[in-house]
Amino acid sequence: MATLLIIDDERDICDILEDVFQEQKGYAILKADNGQDGVELVKKHHPDVILLDVKLQAGMDGVEVLQEIKRHHPKAKIVMITGFVEEVMERKIKELGVDAYIEKPFTPPQIINAVKDVLQKKWSEEGGESKNRACD
Repeated sequence: MATLLIIDDERDICDILEDVFQEQKGYAILKADNGQDGVELVKKHHPDVILLDVKLQAGMDGVEVLQEIKRHHPKAKIVMITGFVEEVMERKIKELGVDAYIEKPFTPPQIINAVKDVLQKKWSEEGGESKNRACD
């Protein structure tokens, strides 16, 4: 089973994403509504993929959270979620090691495919098979 961490300060988005991936089966879901809690969950659980909103309201923003996650878990696989992608932001998040990004509004198939692609990349890098084939 793949572990997926959702970090987004909009609870509706967290709940929607949780529902989408629970319907897919093969995912254990963790959620955080702020960056600090998200970083703590990463330290404790080492999720397979992290869905991270760029614009977090309280405390750290998404880029700061990304930097902190990479400091503690350099191989973390991250899909950034954003309402806009400026060229400068796109370049910056790629430089920081983001594996994929999704623009809002997104459809369930878009986010599912992004996560599946990142999981396949992760498992391919590890040289192993997927955990219970969450990508199938």
